Amino acid sequence: VTGDADHAAEYILDHIAPGGGVICFDEFAPLFSAFTVEKLGSVFDKEEQARRVFDALRFFDRTDVPEIWAQCPDNTGLGLAVANRLKKAAGFHVIDADGGKAEC
Repeated sequence: VTGDADHAAEYILDHIAPGGGVICFDEFAPLFSAFTVEKLGSVFDKEEQARRVFDALRFFDRTDVPEIWAQCPDNTGLGLAVANRLKKAAGFHVIDADGGKAEC
């Protein structure tokens, strides 16, 4: 889910099914305590996000979680690479939480 981090978290909370998983920024992890969560790093630390993105994806490869939602960093600097990796993992099924448009 792309867009403002607050909007993305709200969108995920409104749409995630029971038993789902979330890759989210550290600041938002408490919102998803009822779900399987992998933290991506602070919303402000793209270097940490880049270090953690593959670990988060590999973690979910070893689970039976039926769906995974992720907060995407913005497309500036290193965030572009992290967002691209998440979008590829999602098969380019992307929701823009700011505009509600689906990208594929």
